[in-house]
Amino acid sequence: MARTFGIDALRRYITLKTHRIHALPVAILMPHSGCNCQCVMCDIWKDNGNTQQLTEADVQTLLVSLKKLGTRWVVMSGGEALMNPNLFLLGDILRAEGMKITILSTGLLLKRYAEGIVSRTDEVIVSLDGSEAVHNAIRRIPNAYQKLRDGVRAVKALDPAFPIRPAASSNAATLPIGPTSLTLLTKSAWIKSVSSPPMFQAKPSTAPNCGTRSGPRRSNSTPANCPS
Repeated sequence: MARTFGIDALRRYITLKTHRIHALPVAILMPHSGCNCQCVMCDIWKDNGNTQQLTEADVQTLLVSLKKLGTRWVVMSGGEALMNPNLFLLGDILRAEGMKITILSTGLLLKRYAEGIVSRTDEVIVSLDGSEAVHNAIRRIPNAYQKLRDGVRAVKALDPAFPIRPAASSNAATLPIGPTSLTLLTKSAWIKSVSSPPMFQAKPSTAPNCGTRSGPRRSNSTPANCPS
């Protein structure tokens, strides 16, 4: 065990010091490019008419590299990962090789897929932006908060110990969300079943809203300190 740990640590060190990946303990995949929310700080949903998704063949191909790089945990991100109808089959392929599966989710589909989540994945991280009013305003989907709440309850009804963690997204150009909001929110009866502390603590961004490498700027206005 000690020798294996030493080799893994060496591979990670070499990865950090060179331009070649020798170790990838955690890999993030995007099973589905679309999303079922229309968040004010995101534009992924605007391309829902041109969605793409991973297939079993894709994952089998990736598996060769993941095993070589020592991947132990795969995060299913998105978009909304649960929108891929074969998501659990993809997870089965990876779990058969000893990898654990985390799903990042808006929470809208947790109730529908609760059984598969509990029996065929290892963890869920849900997007939780604040109080009911704040969450719904950011997600811009009717009853988004209620659907998230009902989904968490459905998963916990099947397995009270199943890990569900909240992740909060905030942006200086949207509504002000911060750690205090989540602290207050945890007083709600249903959210107490969500693991605490959250994996990602909410921290309002002070950076200009200049967009990302994978998409355009999030707003029509361009801050003065953004590159043209």
